[in-house]
Amino acid sequence: MINFDETQTWPDRPVDFMTASKYPLRDADGTIIGTFGLSSDITRRVLAEAASEAYSTEVTAANLELRRVGCELGILLEVSPDAMVSSTATCGTSTSTRWPPR
Repeated sequence: MINFDETQTWPDRPVDFMTASKYPLRDADGTIIGTFGLSSDITRRVLAEAASEAYSTEVTAANLELRRVGCELGILLEVSPDAMVSSTATCGTSTSTRWPPR
């Protein structure tokens, strides 16, 4: 087995993550008598990937909320006689013109 990720759990410390390669250990006749392998700790990478995914989800949700609020604001500006900005909002695209012009 080459380059597979595994989770290690411990009774007295946090979970950690390893990537490992394991190979058969053979005697002089070629009979498998055990295994040997190499492993590397990838805990920091796994935790960073999880944090990045969580942040991406949070930013996506915030962006959707910002678009929703912007759409609502555009609708309010269209019906408000006192608006300082003239807006044509279609909840997806919006153009606005500053009033009074500079």
